[in-house]
Amino acid sequence: VEAPDEGSLDRLLEALLELGCAPVDAGDATLRAVERDRCAPEDFYSTTNHRTSVRHGQKWIEVEDQRMDAMIVVRENRAFCRRLRDLREGDSIVAGLRGIRVWPESKERDRLSFAFMSNGISSERQVETAVRQTAALVRQTIEQGQKIIVVAGPVVVHTGGVAGLAALIRGRYVHAVLSGNALGVHDAEAALYGTSLGVRLADGRQEEHGHRNHIRAINAIYRAGSVRQAVECGRLGSGILYECVKAGAPFVLAGSLRDDGPLPDTITDMNAAQDAYAAQLKGRPGALPGVHAALDRHRQHAAELGSDCVRGYQPGGCHQGQRPRHGTGGGRGGRCRSVPRPALEGFGMKRAYTDEHARAGVAAPLPEIETWPNQFGDYEIEIVMPEFTSVCPKTGLPDFGKIVLRYVPAKRCLELKSFKMYLLAYRSLGIFQENIVNRVLRDVVKAANPVSATVTGDFAPRGGLNTIVTAAWRRGRGGPSGKR
Repeated sequence: VEAPDEGSLDRLLEALLELGCAPVDAGDATLRAVERDRCAPEDFYSTTNHRTSVRHGQKWIEVEDQRMDAMIVVRENRAFCRRLRDLREGDSIVAGLRGIRVWPESKERDRLSFAFMSNGISSERQVETAVRQTAALVRQTIEQGQKIIVVAGPVVVHTGGVAGLAALIRGRYVHAVLSGNALGVHDAEAALYGTSLGVRLADGRQEEHGHRNHIRAINAIYRAGSVRQAVECGRLGSGILYECVKAGAPFVLAGSLRDDGPLPDTITDMNAAQDAYAAQLKGRPGALPGVHAALDRHRQHAAELGSDCVRGYQPGGCHQGQRPRHGTGGGRGGRCRSVPRPALEGFGMKRAYTDEHARAGVAAPLPEIETWPNQFGDYEIEIVMPEFTSVCPKTGLPDFGKIVLRYVPAKRCLELKSFKMYLLAYRSLGIFQENIVNRVLRDVVKAANPVSATVTGDFAPRGGLNTIVTAAWRRGRGGPSGKR
């Protein structure tokens, strides 16, 4: 390769190294001495996260403790990654670009595998593909006897994902959780008070005086002494950290400048937190069973997840992580999100439609639609929800579409904010598209008793098929009628 100047050539060679190329000249790597603590020579080599080898003493040595943005220290016949803050006077570190080999994973394969993220495929297909690939990676990791480590943030709590992650931890598929103070705080808040940042997970509405719930949660953990002690004394009975304690899975919570509290388990020293993170990445699981036993457990737990909904806090007293059943829907009614079953179909799960699927969501509790007194007569109102979302009760994948309501009011008109909250509640509800349209019509008629009403659901394509469902009602008729 050629370049117009030395600087450009160095940058080009560095980029080629990251792609797995190496100079024809197989001389030893250049070593320079560190003159004082935490100060590297100007031309130090900065590592990537890919497996790396350096040539020393006319032989290739694999670098240990591989990490990104570190220096390579060579001592005797071994090479180690070291952070800048860990360099000590007298250390010999690799400089320049000679005598270095990088072993990247197949970037082309990964690029093609994830090409769906940048093309015109519908969003639900993107989700389905991503879930399938993630499940395949999890299965491969289990087969190889390696660790599965979850790096999560508070969005897991905000979006109702606690019970899903908790189930994976409970099933011994997660060997460690790395996160920050915020996840721990909101996980405890959800478990203790059914809110996240003061917003009720059941219906997305602000809890009265809920803004103080996260501080109350921190205080409750402090009163117990720690997260583990809160679990042991029964104060904390569900959630991500609860399952970590019960399953013996380590969790590391790193602090930040903006933290409330923080929790007593949070590591507020940034360097110590980074070290604790790195410690969990080393080695293999301490008690991982053989491949066949792991896959058997995987299939068993997958079947368990497939028959239940992952649900948030229920007004009846159940908190995140608990999975009660309600009514004839077999647990698929209510405010729930099914675990993505397509990702688990390789584990022997049944795929047939059932009566439970057909009834799912039809009788589930949803936010009340409020009304106000109509002041005029003989006019039509059209309300459009262009980004409607629900969940398929069979696959657990999201359904997207547009819901249009046209109605002629009688004595009452729909209050728009409550109707919006009502429709938003479907985003975590397992229910068929046909049932969505008929249920919306039924609930609108019950709330406002209009002269007439028509609901149309225009749903995004799935498997190449686009569904449009229309249901209409008029006074004097026997009830809603639908067509597909």
